Amino acid sequence: PLLTWNPSGTGMDVYLDGGSAALATNVGSGWTHDTGNKKGGPYTYEVCATGSTSACSGPVTVSY
Repeated sequence: PLLTWNPSGTGMDVYLDGGSAALATNVGSGWTHDTGNKKGGPYTYEVCATGSTSACSGPVTVSY
């Protein structure tokens, strides 16, 4: 399964399952997460302003 996200042009960091290290950093033009998991999750994502862990979206849980 793939999750594709297209930000509005501002750099963002993407966190997975509450991790302390970003899964992707400074994403500004698009991003895809290939889970490699055929069962489909669930996965919880959170998007934060680049370099910040206080300016974030709320967590979103996705099952494929």
